[in-house]
Amino acid sequence: MEHINSVHVSIQSVDVAIIGHSALPNIVLKGSLKNVSKGNVILTIATLDHPQFGNIGQLVVEDNRPVMQGTMAIEIARFDVLLGLLSGPSPRPASVMLALHEHMKISSDGYLIPDNNSTYAIADVSWNIPVQ
Repeated sequence: MEHINSVHVSIQSVDVAIIGHSALPNIVLKGSLKNVSKGNVILTIATLDHPQFGNIGQLVVEDNRPVMQGTMAIEIARFDVLLGLLSGPSPRPASVMLALHEHMKISSDGYLIPDNNSTYAIADVSWNIPVQ
């Protein structure tokens, strides 16, 4: 058994979701897990008006299927830069690493071992976005 404190995701698609006529846009990323066997992640990124300290979001592991649903918020200026970088053509998929406050248990085969905790706090985020 191994413990990991981050989730690495290879991004497969990027959408902008605007729910309602006066709502702000969200970035919705869908991707596959790179450091956990057999799983997908859906990450929704919203905007903030001011800097955020502490946790920036959460990641929920679904019980009945290999999917993790994440939500996080970033400042509007960073949101705009991220959207611009993810909107352009890319020679290979972008990736995102979600640093977690808690650790996840992984089997020797790389599969997530379920435990009592299905919600993990996202402490930080890192991006790798190819531009050429």
